Amino acid sequence: MQKRVHSMDHVRCPYKGCRQVFPKGSGRLKRHLRRFHDGGAMAEKRAAFKYECSSCQMRFKTKDLLRAHTAVRHNENGPRAKCRFCDYSVLMKRQSDLNRYHLPRAHPERISEIAAEQQRLAEKRADHARRARVQCLLCTYAATKTSNLPRHYAEVHDYDKEKAEKADPEPDNPDGALCPECGEHFANRHQQIKHLIKSHTRCSGEQCLYCGHRYVDVEEHINVVHKVTIYDHVLLDCICYHHHF
Repeated sequence: MQKRVHSMDHVRCPYKGCRQVFPKGSGRLKRHLRRFHDGGAMAEKRAAFKYECSSCQMRFKTKDLLRAHTAVRHNENGPRAKCRFCDYSVLMKRQSDLNRYHLPRAHPERISEIAAEQQRLAEKRADHARRARVQCLLCTYAATKTSNLPRHYAEVHDYDKEKAEKADPEPDNPDGALCPECGEHFANRHQQIKHLIKSHTRCSGEQCLYCGHRYVDVEEHINVVHKVTIYDHVLLDCICYHHHF
C-alpha cells in the first residue's frame, strides 16, 4: 500500500508518537485531542481504541468499525460515480468533487445543466436538514438515523457491548448509573447505554407517506418535495372515482 502523502491542507497531531493527520480547519483534531490526549486518561483511552487503520492511523474500538472505515475511505476498487458527460469517474466518497471541480472545468459549455444539478443538490441538502433527529440522551448530538446512535455511543461515550453484558461496577463509578429517562439503575454505564439504545432511542417527527423519512414539519416537506406526487395522486383518485361510477 502506498505511503500517504500529507499536503498543506492537513495537520498532524502535535503529540509525540501519535501519527494521526486531520484536515486543516476541521473540528476532528480537537475531538481527537479531547478523546486521546486529555490528561492521564490518554493511555486507557488509546488502549480501548486498539484497532488502527494502516493508511490514515485513525483508531477504532472494534474490527467491524475499522473494516467499514477501510471499505469507505481507502478502497480504490470500490464503487465509483461517473460523470454524465464523459468517462471521468471518482470514488463514491468523492462524488461531490464531480460537481465542485470536474464539471465546471471540463464542461463549461454545460454550465446551465451544471447549475440545475447544483440547485437540485442544494434542495436535497435543505430537505435533509429538515429531517427529524434521533437525540443522544447523554449529550447534545442528534442523528438523522436510529442506526447511527450505537456508533456514536461507542465512539464518544466509550460504550462497550461486551462490558454491557456483565454486571460489574466500574472502579471510577462504583454506585452505577441511572437512566436519565426512566430512572432505572444499572451496575455500570455500559449497561445504562445498552438500555438507552434498546428502550429510549426513537426518532421524533412524523413519517412521510411518500418517501418514508421522518420530518419535524412533514407538511412543509410534502409541499416542497412531493407537490407533483400529491397532484398525481389526487388526479388518479379522481379518475378512479369517475370510472367506478
